[in-house]
Amino acid sequence: MISWYWRQRLALGLAACALSTAAWSANAVAASSCKLAKVGVVPVTMDGNQPLINATVNGTSVHFLLDTGADSSILSRPAATRLNLHTRKTGGLLIGLDGAAPLRRTTIDTLEMGTYRGEDIRVLVGGDNDVGAGDDVVGVLGMDFLSGHDLEFDFAHNLLNLYKPEGCDKVELAYWTDSYSVVDMDDKWPTRDAIRLVITVDGQPLHAFVDSGATVSLLDAKAMRRLARDTAAVGTGPEADATPGGAMRGLIGRYIPTLISMFGSVSIGDETIKNAKMRYLAYQDGTGQLVTDRKLDDILGSNVDMILGADFLRSHRVYVAFSQRKIYFTYAGGPVFQTKGEAMVRDRHGDGPADPATASEQ
Repeated sequence: MISWYWRQRLALGLAACALSTAAWSANAVAASSCKLAKVGVVPVTMDGNQPLINATVNGTSVHFLLDTGADSSILSRPAATRLNLHTRKTGGLLIGLDGAAPLRRTTIDTLEMGTYRGEDIRVLVGGDNDVGAGDDVVGVLGMDFLSGHDLEFDFAHNLLNLYKPEGCDKVELAYWTDSYSVVDMDDKWPTRDAIRLVITVDGQPLHAFVDSGATVSLLDAKAMRRLARDTAAVGTGPEADATPGGAMRGLIGRYIPTLISMFGSVSIGDETIKNAKMRYLAYQDGTGQLVTDRKLDDILGSNVDMILGADFLRSHRVYVAFSQRKIYFTYAGGPVFQTKGEAMVRDRHGDGPADPATASEQ
């Protein structure tokens, strides 16, 4: 599987498409004049920890990686070739953790995703590697499309729902439950399209970035310095406080090493995960010290300390209310932060999920 941690630095104009709407309400929504207009229901297939959008491009069935970490929607160069799409130069570069690749542009005649249908859609083309394990994953669906709606990530039911709220400014939008967590979006970000929030790790506030295209959550080495965890004994024995986390493949194809450490507590809104193991972008040099890998800084900005990846989204039901600048979420089950395997999902028994405070892999 391939994890992409990257940020495009070009804007993309995406053709607007009129979608049929169905207004409905529930719980607190029903008690107000708020109407949640559902403007899109998009099926999602989980391939390991990659959320794939089922789509049709010019009549060919394909998948897109659902990637809230990408500013722009984009096709890989091999996929554009397989789909017989003519491309032209843009002069721009696709920047990834592991390097850069030239960007091109193409036009898709028809694009269908669930109830969405668009025509004459311009998309960027870049990257020499396919996004997923199979050649049916042709690219990523980024924030140029996604941020135009409120988003509900309901991976337990294999759905991405798109909403246009009307009259809902002061209404709690976690319509599916009466018990939920809510956190304000962190607006100290160059653009308001990114899904950002402040979380707390071992009592230290950190700026986090929700990236569904990242298979697992990941701390930056800069965050480790702020946590005074920038030196560690790396190994597998009882004396070690960091273990090798394996290599993660970037956009251009280079493998980036990671480490895993235990943290006493991670708090996201009202939810606290105790004894959480997480990966981070730092690795041991020849002297035994941890070397800072500043590439995450370079790509995501100096104010980003952590990526919340698809493991977080998979273990929660999340409503991102761009309309209110808030994020509502409930725990759905399974480990919040995955450090082994690609789809470590805890079996659930009974009527409800386990307590998220214990949902950390051992």
